[in-house]
Amino acid sequence: MRGPARGLHGGRRRRGRGPAGGERFPRGGNHVTALCGARSDALRILDAELQTSVDELKWATDDGTFGFHGNVLQLLQSFAKPGDFDIGHVIGPIPMMKAVANATRDWGMKLYASLNPS
Repeated sequence: MRGPARGLHGGRRRRGRGPAGGERFPRGGNHVTALCGARSDALRILDAELQTSVDELKWATDDGTFGFHGNVLQLLQSFAKPGDFDIGHVIGPIPMMKAVANATRDWGMKLYASLNPS
């Protein structure tokens, strides 16, 4: 039987939507890292909810006013490498989800993308 997973839960959140299921992953003994993005610090949402739902929370802002200066894909590429995660969930604009899928294709992890229409 396989041990706990190391999960990656990332994307840009939209106003009015709650955490995208991240609260369930740590309960299974998994280690969950959430990568979240916003255009600026003033536009970050759900920070408190995310902090209580995941083991590790990393933010990227396009203008560098909070956390990593850049987007979520650049944040991911700055600290992670193949083998770091077993599973990933990506949520956000389709071009960003496609870029994350392309960047992690050879990492050997299962990646799920949210295809909910905006």
